[in-house]
Amino acid sequence: PIFLEYEPLGEESGGTPDGGNILENGTMNRIVEVKCPRSSIEHFRRLKWENQWDIKEGYFSCYSQIQNLLMITGADAADFVSYDDRQIIKSKRIKIIEVLPDKKFHDNLDLRLRLAIKDKYKILSEHIGETITCKADIMKFKNQ
Repeated sequence: PIFLEYEPLGEESGGTPDGGNILENGTMNRIVEVKCPRSSIEHFRRLKWENQWDIKEGYFSCYSQIQNLLMITGADAADFVSYDDRQIIKSKRIKIIEVLPDKKFHDNLDLRLRLAIKDKYKILSEHIGETITCKADIMKFKNQ
């Protein structure tokens, strides 16, 4: 797996898609996120989903993960894949739903990431009694 950084935040944020189509210029135009549920019942429920809004409502953490990866990669679309080889009917073993970038979600996610990182360094600063604003400050503190 390749960890991809969210460039505006450097190594503070990123993700790893399960798969993707890499173009000659090194960018990705499509990514894939595969989920193999522990419970066949969960997969059976997903078979009823029709679009990305069903994913957002029924599996918000995965929707967030996919939108984060779309934001990081700049890909045009993602495929959410639910796979369960325990299904008796072969055609019911896989469900694929296209997910398009959600710009409003991306804007909100970017803001929340920035606030979380700021809070992280505030908590670290309070804990160690020195001002920490980035990973380099942590390394300086560790090497003292």
